[in-house]
Amino acid sequence: MRCRISLKRNNDGKPQAAPEPLRNTNAVGETDSWKAQLSDRCPTLTVIGFVSMLIEHQEAILLLVMHGMAGSASALVRPIVEGAFRAIWINLPATDEEVKRFNEKDKIDLEFGEIATELDKAYNGVEGFFQYLKTRT
Repeated sequence: MRCRISLKRNNDGKPQAAPEPLRNTNAVGETDSWKAQLSDRCPTLTVIGFVSMLIEHQEAILLLVMHGMAGSASALVRPIVEGAFRAIWINLPATDEEVKRFNEKDKIDLEFGEIATELDKAYNGVEGFFQYLKTRT
């Protein structure tokens, strides 16, 4: 079951942390973490995690280059490209079972080239872009 996260606002105008159906209250009235429930239901949090890591790597590249360490900075380019491919794959062509397996075991059964092929098929209009980018990195 695919889903999108949309934050609603409470009566006081503050964002609501999670959609109400995902909130569980235990016997003493404490709200359980909705993140664990949501990660099984949709890929959004997984993609957010990837994007967060990619931004951190990009910031590290900038810092390394600013301090004259271009060689070390270039070592982070491949993880950025691979992480972006994985995030984009989780976002659309991955099945719910594949997303769940990744979230539980940190494993994607496809090789990098196979992910590129799947992305080219899934995203209309890119016409081999992901395969081309894969060969360039």
